[in-house]
Amino acid sequence: MGRTIVSSLLVLSLMATASAETPADGEVEPKSGVSTILGELDWGATKSNVLTDAAKRLDAEWRAQIKSLDTFHLDKLRKNKRDELKRINDSFRSFSAGTTGLESSIVGGEIVAGENEALLEQTVNNQSRYYFFRRGQLWKIAVVFDASSAKNFGDFKNMLDGSFGRKGEPAKEIRGGQTHQWMDKMTLAKGVDLVEFYHAYLVLFIQRGEGESLQAARQSRQANPTPTAESSLVDDLLSGSGESDEEDENIVDSLTGSKHEVNLNRARLFEQPAMPQFESAKPDPKKRRKGKQKNKKKK
Repeated sequence: MGRTIVSSLLVLSLMATASAETPADGEVEPKSGVSTILGELDWGATKSNVLTDAAKRLDAEWRAQIKSLDTFHLDKLRKNKRDELKRINDSFRSFSAGTTGLESSIVGGEIVAGENEALLEQTVNNQSRYYFFRRGQLWKIAVVFDASSAKNFGDFKNMLDGSFGRKGEPAKEIRGGQTHQWMDKMTLAKGVDLVEFYHAYLVLFIQRGEGESLQAARQSRQANPTPTAESSLVDDLLSGSGESDEEDENIVDSLTGSKHEVNLNRARLFEQPAMPQFESAKPDPKKRRKGKQKNKKKK
């Protein structure tokens, strides 16, 4: 267990997206502390910036191998790099066009449609990372850690304390999961225990200032959702508040998008339709007389 914790701490300490080597003159120095996740990026980076940073990270990871590879294996390594960058680029999803396929995932609660947002996904150190863009600019990164990363959330929080170089503080729960937070001048980080629901821990890295305010507003809306127009109409149908049949017709028309002539009695809304009554057939006296006459003629 001790080795697992040390290994996890090492992974967390290497959160930088690009190489942590000492930068040459004119190069950007990687971030530290809570902002380590950014590497050489800054909040407000574009999709192109993130892809360039990913290419640098791949080069740094494979640099040691390159020196010992022959031409064939070197070409294969370059192809792997191209394939990985294509996979990252193809993961780009806009929240404005239909569903993303991530709505029921661990980051589903971070997806808000209709606000000019998108995300890019990549895997780093066996962690799934989701880069969130608003109006084309990076403002949040979500990192998913498997539950096996720590024996419990307290242990996971202590690991983050060590990685960030400061102790976290309890924060308002996110989606029912125990939450702690850390911050520096650039970044607010929130660690969330979602093991019960997703068998994983989630860490949200959020831009201080504008991003921080945006995230707080969304958490507030999730905790106190506003009824939609459609759900209000359904409530009207089921409430038994005594509106007229004409109002009922308007509600049904609004829900279905077409004109209906409906006469709803609320007490009958969930009644089963009356079963048709089938009476036993009674003999018709006239038919019986005609039948007797036919029989006489035959005789």
